Amino acid sequence: MKKLLILILLLLASTLRAEPAAKSLEQSIEESIGAQFTGTVLVAKNGTPLFFKSYGLANRETNTPNTNETQYNLASVDKAFTQMALYKLRDEGKLKLDATLRSVLPDYPSPAAAEQITIQQLIEHRAGLPNLFNAEFIASDKTALRNVRDYLQFFATEPLDYEPGTKQQYSNSAYIVLGLVIEKLSGMPYHEYVRKHVFAPLGMRNTTPEACAKCAVATGYRRDGSANTAVIPPRGSSAGGGWSTAGDLLRFAEALRKTKGSGAIAGGFPGIANMIYFEDDFTFVILGNYDPPMTQRVAERLMKLLGMTGELNRLNIIG
Repeated sequence: MKKLLILILLLLASTLRAEPAAKSLEQSIEESIGAQFTGTVLVAKNGTPLFFKSYGLANRETNTPNTNETQYNLASVDKAFTQMALYKLRDEGKLKLDATLRSVLPDYPSPAAAEQITIQQLIEHRAGLPNLFNAEFIASDKTALRNVRDYLQFFATEPLDYEPGTKQQYSNSAYIVLGLVIEKLSGMPYHEYVRKHVFAPLGMRNTTPEACAKCAVATGYRRDGSANTAVIPPRGSSAGGGWSTAGDLLRFAEALRKTKGSGAIAGGFPGIANMIYFEDDFTFVILGNYDPPMTQRVAERLMKLLGMTGELNRLNIIG
């Protein structure tokens, strides 16, 4: 009997050794991120963080690490703020999305183009405006770009790329124009309007048009090791380039998740790679200070891990 009991215990011990313990969700998320990632990852369920961790350096020159409070450049994530502001003006009866651009901005530099383009086409990247990031923009003094109207000089008088409404082509120019629409209808500068009507109601205290002087700020780095400070305007616009933290962006994404259910918001530029995705109960925010497509790869792994089935390439369309 004693020998039989010992044999059973030995067999049980062997079985336990053969079956490794199941990984925790935190361990699985950690593995999804990978060794090369530099930035912050926040995963939440019903608004409550399940995983919140930062990797790599915010500043290589001072050896300063990224933290969960680090402020990152957003690139095109700002377009989602612009959309939310537009929908607020629509809901207040101040804006009709099928209105022509000229009916809202009669002084737009190209009246013929403004007569053809609707606000909805601008929102959906279907207006045909020429590319903002042309040779003139690249050669310009970025520190002189302080207000939304400062960007018009690079594209507003150029011919349209295509007839409005006939195709979809991602457009930073369209969101510059939409920033002017917000200013016209609200009577407020763009940054003041979104601060008061988007950020403040959601408690987004660390979301600003320029990097916060008192905050820990992430410098963006290229694959060649150079910083991106010379190629990005120091002040953001209605098309992109503002600054925020993962915690603030979770608040924003949660407001959308509760009303829309699912959606994707992306932002990329030299030294900047960001991704926000929400579906069902889950939301994740990935902010990176390195060239794309670093965060998209992490996002794809997280979607698979969390059982998400949507699409990441939604052109920042949230409504």
